[in-house]
Order: sequence, then C-alpha cells, then structure tokens
Amino acid sequence: MRVVALVGTAQDLPADKVVDDWMHSPRAAQAFQGASAVVHLSGVFAASD
Repeated sequence: MRVVALVGTAQDLPADKVVDDWMHSPRAAQAFQGASAVVHLSGVFAASD
C-alpha cells in the first residue's frame, strides 16, 4: 500500500508522498484518481486540550 498525505500546509509525516495545499493542487486530484481506498481524518492533528 502506498500512503499519500493531503495536507493544507507542508508537514513532515510518515507517508510515501505529502501533497500540501491539497485543496488547490492538481496532484491531489491525481492521488484520488489512483486510490484504491481513501481515509479522511478530520480534526486538528495533535491539538492541545
């Protein structure tokens, strides 16, 4: 399985590829087209309480 992370701003994540500004990136659309599965993780990563 190949993991592609679609993020708003550049992040250092344990993924094979990171696409930043994904809402405006043609590379994000390409990632969706080639995906066999998509997982949406909503919320804030490592948010403080």
